[in-house]
Amino acid sequence: MNDSDASPHQENFARKRDVMEPPTSIHHSDSENRGSAPFFSIGITTYNRPDLLKQTLDSISAQTFADFEAIVGNDYAEEPLSAELLGITDPRIRFENYPENLGEAENMNALLARSRGRYFTWQNDDDLYAPTFLEDVHATLVKFDAPTCVFTSYELFEGAGCPEPTDVVAGTGTVFSGREFLRRYFSGALSAIGCAGVYSREYLHLVGGIKVLGDSHRPLYTEYLYLIRAGLEARVVHIDQPLIRYRTHEGSWGGTTADLPLYSQVGGNLLNQSIDILKMPELRADFRENISALLNFLVSDFFLKCRMDCRPLCRLRALPYFFFLKSKLNSLKGSTLYWQALMGWARAGMTLAWCMATQFSLKSLLRSRCVG
Repeated sequence: MNDSDASPHQENFARKRDVMEPPTSIHHSDSENRGSAPFFSIGITTYNRPDLLKQTLDSISAQTFADFEAIVGNDYAEEPLSAELLGITDPRIRFENYPENLGEAENMNALLARSRGRYFTWQNDDDLYAPTFLEDVHATLVKFDAPTCVFTSYELFEGAGCPEPTDVVAGTGTVFSGREFLRRYFSGALSAIGCAGVYSREYLHLVGGIKVLGDSHRPLYTEYLYLIRAGLEARVVHIDQPLIRYRTHEGSWGGTTADLPLYSQVGGNLLNQSIDILKMPELRADFRENISALLNFLVSDFFLKCRMDCRPLCRLRALPYFFFLKSKLNSLKGSTLYWQALMGWARAGMTLAWCMATQFSLKSLLRSRCVG
């Protein structure tokens, strides 16, 4: 394979980036918006978490920017949701009760298809927004002439209770080239959650919405694919304040599930698709650093899942996965990128060796996983 080759889809995707007109800076009243599409759409997937969902919706209703809609996709067919049931009085929030379980990924795509806003984002049914989330994102869209996507920093909090509100200073939006954004993300200089980015709805339809990377209805690792794909954009805006509050709790799937075959499958598929992106001309100069960071994340995250099984020898299951990832680099054979990828794989091996030989805080590794 010639490492400069790009698929027709990638070429078409590259031609269509950044084609939107700038947004207006005018705030519309609710009455003015009843007959028109809102500026933002927020899609919230939920499954049998009414108490946490209520907290999420309250944080959405409290937004200082009024021109939005929020759509709740209820995948728990046994108990339909309604505004009355949850005590929601905000007419901008509506509910979609599915007759059967769609699965998380299909639910996310259904919410995107039902949305009307110019910009769209997904939100989990257990996470919260700072009150100025939409206002700050809108301000950066106006300031930087309608970039395709905006990301914000986030903070972690624990437990199922409703946390105390925090005083958040308005975030400073900075525009980066996609290449610089990805470099900063991989280095840890900025934090972002891929599926919680705010994207032009046109862009999301162009890239095909949410695609699962394994034999599961969950979009495991899809958020990282969105962040890596952002590296192809001419402009990406990042807001340096934690405008998203990311909850960790006992009922969260990611914190309690260690399906190693699934993680192996999605890790290999993420690596395959990321290689196709990282070798494109916009990112080729940073290929060695980017592929090294990605491999390091994949190895570390898989080892974290191995450690969730307390049996002493379970951590050894990371070794076959490590060599499995090396096999995914074979598509680069015959190019200079192959040797760069092998160097990154060797560095990931050093990380794995350290993890296997060292006692460390599982909580600390979990937090580093969220940062990516």
